[in-house]
Amino acid sequence: MNRILRTLLPRIGAILCGFTAAVSNLSIAEDRLAADRFVPEHDFGKQSADDMQAGFAKPWQLSQIRPARFDDNAEPSSAEGFVPPVVISGTNQRNNPLRRELRRTYAEDDLFVGFRFLYEPSKIDQGIDPEFFVLWLDRTQGSDQAVHSVGVPNIGIHMADRGPSRGKNVFMVRFGAQQTAWSRTEMEPGKTYHVIARLAKQTPGTRNGYSQIQLWVDPQADEADQPILSLNDQDGIHQIR
Repeated sequence: MNRILRTLLPRIGAILCGFTAAVSNLSIAEDRLAADRFVPEHDFGKQSADDMQAGFAKPWQLSQIRPARFDDNAEPSSAEGFVPPVVISGTNQRNNPLRRELRRTYAEDDLFVGFRFLYEPSKIDQGIDPEFFVLWLDRTQGSDQAVHSVGVPNIGIHMADRGPSRGKNVFMVRFGAQQTAWSRTEMEPGKTYHVIARLAKQTPGTRNGYSQIQLWVDPQADEADQPILSLNDQDGIHQIR
């Protein structure tokens, strides 16, 4: 597996919104738990942060194996406030290219998370290059090669190993390898996707586990009750940091 996924706003694994609301309301700033636009001058959070980074405890932790990086070759956009994309490349092995700790432990009943990315897979002579790219939400950061799987919410893309999408790279959500839901739409190279996910506790309470993930891709304002994926009744962790 060797792939490049580039954020356009760029926000991979960065915007965490702690509120219960329709998908169209995710831009409400006062409800944000944490956010980051990956402005180069901030050097992945090492330099003085603005309000958009206020929800994090520390700078981004970059992998020593193959870290995320800014794309210095990106052509500047005419749009105001342009920042170069952040590139995440595959390694053919497990790698956590960037991760970041929240300022406070989150254990409330609902959590929305959103990011945009441009999918640019490697070209291979034949067959399909199996992808595994996820945003994980865990209680601990772990190491560059830590496994964030059993009971840990994962949101991203993966080659399905069963069901109607078997053998295709598609969107997926999971709480572990055996607790996975795949979409039916194959990923399109060169396409930008806007991903929104909702993590919820079906039994409310700070000590109860997260048990549901819902996923929207390129959602419209009237599609808040129409996720493309929904995984329910799972045994997940009860807090996120």
